[in-house]
Amino acid sequence: MDSKIPNTVRVQHMAPQFHLRNFSPDEKKRSIYAFDKVTQKSFLAAINRVAYEDYFYDDTEMNRRARELGAPTDQIFESFFAELEAATAPLISSILDRVRSDSTPRCTLAEKFKLAEWVAAQIVRTRAFREQILQYEEAFKRWQLSRYLPPHILDGFDLVPVSEAAIHAQAGFGPIMEDIVRLLYYGCFLRIGRGVAGSDLITSDNPAVRTKGGLGEVGNRMILPISFDCAIIFERNTSRGIYPQGYDAGIYEISRDEIDMFNYLQVRQSYRQVFGITPDFTMVDAMIKGDPSLTLMKRPRIKVVSLPELFAWSPVLP
Repeated sequence: MDSKIPNTVRVQHMAPQFHLRNFSPDEKKRSIYAFDKVTQKSFLAAINRVAYEDYFYDDTEMNRRARELGAPTDQIFESFFAELEAATAPLISSILDRVRSDSTPRCTLAEKFKLAEWVAAQIVRTRAFREQILQYEEAFKRWQLSRYLPPHILDGFDLVPVSEAAIHAQAGFGPIMEDIVRLLYYGCFLRIGRGVAGSDLITSDNPAVRTKGGLGEVGNRMILPISFDCAIIFERNTSRGIYPQGYDAGIYEISRDEIDMFNYLQVRQSYRQVFGITPDFTMVDAMIKGDPSLTLMKRPRIKVVSLPELFAWSPVLP
């Protein structure tokens, strides 16, 4: 973190503020209802004071290197997300207008690509994703060293000595994000889902949720609610790639059961906070009572299969 450099952005959001405003109950779009799974309390919060951490994407060495290379800003990843948000916000607003007016509901191929990039960014930018990457990094190094070091020595090592932000940047903002964009654009069908009156979608600090652990698994659905009454849904219906022309981006009505399922996924896959347009978090309360582990921020997010000559892992959906 380089907090002494002028014009740095201290408050860095893991869920974009313009995304959260689409779930705001007030006319000026400044507040949102939140539920904290750790404290198990709900409250009305200012949008600019939720789903953020100070200097979340910053690393002293990365910032220094960016300055040496003459980058326009040393906070390159915060800047990347800010520019992506500015470019995507008009498209999200346009989709919401189309959904609510029933005019020109279908997306173009260019819009599908932008939405794939947007959903991919919401996957890799969060604290939940960072925890998954850190657990993978530690597990992989432990597997490597376990072949040469006894357990009592291995337990004394700092297996992830590099800063969390640096590991997050190297893993998420490079090949992984590119692979996700390619999968969503070429390998998934796009749906624009419209909710039904009386059943609101919620969102969270990890807003892009999925129905299966592996993004490429057949039958997986990647769901990003973009407002309390609309969601972007990428569906993996085949193990073979599809050309982007082979998709159907028309509007479909999300059933009440689907809304309940989408909200269930938000609660389970969020890192700490869930957000909505109303203060009704009955579902969250009930889910925590049934599974108290949902209140734990540090919980297993990967599953490791270790064999003598093989290291394999898969994501775990909490």
